[in-house]
Amino acid sequence: EIQESKDYTSINIGRGWKKSIYEYITENPNKNNVFLISALLS
Repeated sequence: EIQESKDYTSINIGRGWKKSIYEYITENPNKNNVFLISALLS
């Protein structure tokens, strides 16, 4: 199950979250990309 906040600063989708966040970044560039990329690299 995918649970996303309205502004996509919080995405919790279980084991596939990193791939899905990356896909979200590449498909929907926005001002939160720095936050999301930081989460990917953590």
